[in-house]
Amino acid sequence: MREFRISITSLSFLLASVLEIYTLLAVASIASLVVFTIEIVLVFKEGFNNRFLLMSSLACGFWLSLGFIISFIELSKLESASFESLFDAINLASVNVFTYSLAFFYSLIFLAVVTFLSRLRIIRKAELKFSNNVFNTLKSIRLSTNHATLWLSLVALLATYFSMINIYGIRGLSEDVTTGGLPWWHPLANSTISLIPTLVALSYDRRKKSRIYSTLLIIYSALLGLYYASITGRIALISYLFQLLLAFALFNAKYIKTAFITRVLLSIFILIPVLFYLTSFLNYIRWLNIPINPSTFISLLIDFTNSDVSSANELQSENLLSRPLVLWPLAASISMVIDGTNHGFLGLLDIVNSSLNSLPKFLFPYKETLLLQENLLYNFFPFSTVDTADSPVLYAFASFGILGLLVYPIFISLSYLLSISFVSFFVSRMRNNFKYLACLIGVSSMISFSTDSYMELATTGIIRNFLQPVIIILIISLLASFIDNYYLNKK
Repeated sequence: MREFRISITSLSFLLASVLEIYTLLAVASIASLVVFTIEIVLVFKEGFNNRFLLMSSLACGFWLSLGFIISFIELSKLESASFESLFDAINLASVNVFTYSLAFFYSLIFLAVVTFLSRLRIIRKAELKFSNNVFNTLKSIRLSTNHATLWLSLVALLATYFSMINIYGIRGLSEDVTTGGLPWWHPLANSTISLIPTLVALSYDRRKKSRIYSTLLIIYSALLGLYYASITGRIALISYLFQLLLAFALFNAKYIKTAFITRVLLSIFILIPVLFYLTSFLNYIRWLNIPINPSTFISLLIDFTNSDVSSANELQSENLLSRPLVLWPLAASISMVIDGTNHGFLGLLDIVNSSLNSLPKFLFPYKETLLLQENLLYNFFPFSTVDTADSPVLYAFASFGILGLLVYPIFISLSYLLSISFVSFFVSRMRNNFKYLACLIGVSSMISFSTDSYMELATTGIIRNFLQPVIIILIISLLASFIDNYYLNKK
């Protein structure tokens, strides 16, 4: 069983904590990366079957392990820094190999529990309904090439418009747009852009007519999605590439042959230097603090020289020193509990406040009164005074300690269950062309959830990931019902 294999892997981190050997922690991370990679491959070998919750947890373990390995390599380049010294300037609690290994152990047990919950009958039944009502509907709707191209053209047009009016900046919305909080249209804009991988995969399967235009549109749309992922960050860029691969595998299984897989793996191997160059460039432009659009992005990329690559690598090392590693807040929290210096636990405060904060402002207008993330965490665990790396395992431990290994995985699994169940329910009752759009949004949101790492999200972000497609599809469902009733009464 997968959860058993993940649990066995976690013991290597427990051994690293007992022996307090930094190199052993790195070796455990490599072993963890191998295990999660194999598990992801096995999911596809067994048939994906819309197991989005399982895939998301395996992706979290993959990103978590890979992130530490990259940090280990970066740290080895810094002659004047040691692992413990990374935390001296930002941390008021003891973070060392012992506590960080325990944090890794806690995280893998967390993922093992979610992996176990993902195979419960109630979740598998909901995934089967989602597959029949949403995923298979999207595959079975026989659209003409022109109709499919129209959808992708519309999304590409909107995404192009967003890029031209400069509402997106480096790592999110521009500062001018976010003054006074996130705008109401932000979820709609993000949902529109998130449709690109799914529509590209669907359009590829239906590009026999109008071949030249469709092919050019697919290439342009894929590059446009790559642009948005790039300005969001390096992890978002790699996640986007995986979203394209996952969407293509789901909708174009007939093309997935041994020769195709060989070509993909060979292409990835060949493009590794290009990917490293691009991530160096992204690390460079994030510090420029300038408005960004596609033309500026391309111009900066063309002017990016070898000296800039060196500067980017130095900035990356400085960033590692100033905000090291995803699990350091969890390690600091574990240290405070061991020392008895924490001020109790959060209990349900994080889940309740984050749930209220994830609601649209017209439903809950008092968001400014809520204590969230560091403002809440530091009341109980004052281990630092700077921005922390948010993670559900951090708030699981800070809220309930060891019991958080049950409470938060159950909360995430329940949120996932409710999300796909509501989406399936709304879509199954739609009878007009809006159904295709609703299915697109539902499948795209799950593909994104499967490849992104929720290990680096605050609780509000996790809830919004599940709530956003439900609200949008509910609105579409109500609009479709209104149109149906209008035409019915007209007759």
